[in-house]
Amino acid sequence: QLGNSLSSVALQALGRHSSGRGALLYLSFHLLPPSLPPFLLSHSIQLAVDTCIPELFGGVGGESIYIDTEGSFMLDRVASIASSASQHLTSVAESNNDNELKELAHAFTMEKFLSGIHYFR
Repeated sequence: QLGNSLSSVALQALGRHSSGRGALLYLSFHLLPPSLPPFLLSHSIQLAVDTCIPELFGGVGGESIYIDTEGSFMLDRVASIASSASQHLTSVAESNNDNELKELAHAFTMEKFLSGIHYFR
């Protein structure tokens, strides 16, 4: 039943946030113990950020829905990962000397990454 109610929330959120250009929805439910090690939480945050990587950089150019059932979402950590991802895109674009990639990388700021992560508690 938990999976059904979570998928219902996710589908409602997707309907509100869909860009209209088609959406990729991947639902994965992990029922983890309350004493979740911090490194596992970081992995789930990393996945949420990674879904936003533009297609020109090998990503899916999507958005993610993060459903926090325990209140353990760490905004500082998300911002740190998103900032690092933005810096990485810039360094990849600079090393390839591709103007289109450089333009896209400069537009993909930490805030742009964060705008693609939809948080529900």
